[in-house]
Amino acid sequence: MVNNFSWIWGAHSLKAAPTSSSSTTIVRTTSFPKYIFSSTANYLAAKSGTNPFTYTQFRQGLGRSHRQLQPELLQLLRAGRLEGGNNLKLIYGLRYDLFKVPDADPSAPYGPSRDFQVDTNNLAPRVGMAWTLGGEQRTVVRASTGIMYEPPLGAFYEDALLESGSPKLLVARLTPTSVGAPAFPGTLASLPPGVIPSRSIRAVASEFDTQYAWLSNIQVEHALTSDLSVAVGYVNSTGRNLPLLYSSNCVASGATLPDGRSICAGTARVDPTFDRIFEVRSTGTSQYNALTASLNKRFSHGWLVQASYTLAKAEDDGVIGSRYVIGSTDAAGISDPLTRSATTAIRPGTRRTACR
Repeated sequence: MVNNFSWIWGAHSLKAAPTSSSSTTIVRTTSFPKYIFSSTANYLAAKSGTNPFTYTQFRQGLGRSHRQLQPELLQLLRAGRLEGGNNLKLIYGLRYDLFKVPDADPSAPYGPSRDFQVDTNNLAPRVGMAWTLGGEQRTVVRASTGIMYEPPLGAFYEDALLESGSPKLLVARLTPTSVGAPAFPGTLASLPPGVIPSRSIRAVASEFDTQYAWLSNIQVEHALTSDLSVAVGYVNSTGRNLPLLYSSNCVASGATLPDGRSICAGTARVDPTFDRIFEVRSTGTSQYNALTASLNKRFSHGWLVQASYTLAKAEDDGVIGSRYVIGSTDAAGISDPLTRSATTAIRPGTRRTACR
């Protein structure tokens, strides 16, 4: 539902635009059987029936594999415009975003999965201006700055609900020699006797906040002739509360890898109830800075020219990776949740997981 209200008086204008939306989604986890083979030859041997136990691992979820989610979105926008004579225009606004995440499962065995935080302080001011200089008005300065919020990825909460460690859904991981291991391409109707289901879970941190970026830019453009102008500018984007994926249940052994990352103490766990806890936290940051230059010849005498150059530098201290980014090779997300600075220093392509 979208409503707009505008009020114009003289050189001033004000606009308000409340927006709300709601949707229902039914999600399913990987409950179907999954076989992993180490080679094509082993797969062909199992497929032909020569040896149906040539796989290296079998995985299947048993139980309730779907949940109904109903996220909601509320946006309130108030914007205005002020004109100061012929050489100054000012645009300003204030936006409020509220992202209602799905309801948590109060019976989940892991604390943060029993109550998902709803971030309610997402106020986003923004302002922009255009200022013409000089008597001939051949130079114009444009500048803007503002905060933009991004809705959290629904898959974070879907995974936290479906893979919370609740007995409603159990995941069995077997090898060919496990008791009750099926012959390819068989499936399981129930957990084989003595088989302990996977104790690895997924979660969203209890203090998870909405990610946002502070965007700013300034540009000076000067008209050389009636149809030719040059411009230089600066662009900045500062990201905060970016989602990062942690394997957060390991215990430091005191030893480190050569690059400074911590090594976990074998199978020791912070919470022995679970094995690995893949937890999404809003701790990421990013920084983008760019200098821009452009030349613009508007269409005249049958031709036009547009040329631009950008010199930019971008930095961040981690990526969400894993199943949340198509093609990602960071299956475990942040490789060292105990020493963030060590993880940040690793160059792409050289990562080796220290915490398991």
